[in-house]
Amino acid sequence: MENVVFEGLEKTNKVSLPSIPKSEFIILEDMSVKGMEEMSSSTSDIHRIIIAIKHLIKDWNLVDKEGKKLPINEDTIRKFSSKDFLVLSEIAGKVFEKTDKKKETILKK
Repeated sequence: MENVVFEGLEKTNKVSLPSIPKSEFIILEDMSVKGMEEMSSSTSDIHRIIIAIKHLIKDWNLVDKEGKKLPINEDTIRKFSSKDFLVLSEIAGKVFEKTDKKKETILKK
């Protein structure tokens, strides 16, 4: 059997948020099992979305007033405006739609 290098999730897209000019978010095109597991343990729909967003953001250019990079975590995501949260929620929803379509294709084979 030939060895294959596994690098995890690497395919990404760049997005910017409407309320944060010049923002750059690197968003993964898929979510890890760890992210799905964390989502399943939550009892709140909004919390599940926050978890999904946290796991889909690979990187961003957001910094605090001192220029220190903000952590990609639930506390920072909770500080976004509702408008920006909805944009990120839609992106997360599209990721899951693509995953469902891939799953259907694989199961039909």
